[in-house]
Amino acid sequence: MQTESARLLLNSNAGSPTEYPCVAYSMHLDAEPRSDFMGQLFRWPKDGHHHHYCFSFAGLGWLYIVSQHAGRHALAKHALRADGTFHVRGFEIRGSSLERQLLDDVFLPNVANVERIRSARRRSQDSRAVL
Repeated sequence: MQTESARLLLNSNAGSPTEYPCVAYSMHLDAEPRSDFMGQLFRWPKDGHHHHYCFSFAGLGWLYIVSQHAGRHALAKHALRADGTFHVRGFEIRGSSLERQLLDDVFLPNVANVERIRSARRRSQDSRAVL
């Protein structure tokens, strides 16, 4: 038996944006947009009958809402529309319920990578200052 998503792909029909809403938001930390923020995919706890899958790239958080009735989700009104437009809202991480999960699932496992990137960035800036 094919899953619904497999059927949609095989039929070259991704469905309407309200069937599988995708919401994008700008990640902010202490009111500053973080365009350098990237994080791995993680599953947000189930909200009633909806599953949430989140990842971040280039400072944008991408939230996919998955269920048989995702179009009724409170965030679906902010999702990508059929004409390709959507509104990107700011999201303050600090103090949110998402903060703890991001710390546990994304930030803490990647601390060494973040420090390595920061160190390389500082070395690059230092070498430019010498020139």
